[in-house]
Amino acid sequence: MFLWNETDAKKGADEVASCLYRFISTRFQPICAERTLVVWSDRCVGQNNNYSMLVFYRKIIQDGYFSNIYQKFAVSGHSYLSCDMDFSFIERQLNKFPPITPNDLLIPILKANSHRALPNKILAKHSHSDAEVWTTFKNKFRNRHIDPCHIPDISSSLKYNGLLPLKASKQMDLTKMMKFLTAADKEFFAPFLNVLVDPETMNDETEN
Repeated sequence: MFLWNETDAKKGADEVASCLYRFISTRFQPICAERTLVVWSDRCVGQNNNYSMLVFYRKIIQDGYFSNIYQKFAVSGHSYLSCDMDFSFIERQLNKFPPITPNDLLIPILKANSHRALPNKILAKHSHSDAEVWTTFKNKFRNRHIDPCHIPDISSSLKYNGLLPLKASKQMDLTKMMKFLTAADKEFFAPFLNVLVDPETMNDETEN
């Protein structure tokens, strides 16, 4: 599972595609043969059922990870995906033990799927740069290319080059909250006190 806070990125289709690409590129090697990917998702237009995801699927075909991709959707209101049970468990755990920092989310997430062994590593990055490597794995990919459909090349670039601005009211709340936190929690939130404030939200809140 991928975790980030609101100063790192938003939570739209581009971010979902970025997570999926990272997952695929670290677990598969490009091959010059047929390989099919079946993607099950819900009908959320903002994240799954949109043009951006179609472009993403073409991108991983272009890069040679798969030759065929099928996206299938659960029937809205009449079915659910296996991950829904995991998220339900996580939500119940967080209601019992409200989190303060993202680190407090880790244990409920790790316990959500009891049928698999708990992972013994947590991967983290401190920037949006692709040049920064994860400390717990090595890339071992071959430079192979497959383009069976002769689709146009799709290029990708970083969407974010730094931290996103916070709402003025949220930054003020963080400042007031600091005195109630433990030293470890203060260490996590301290950088956000220096994040740029969104000028639009500052003007709106001043008027209100």
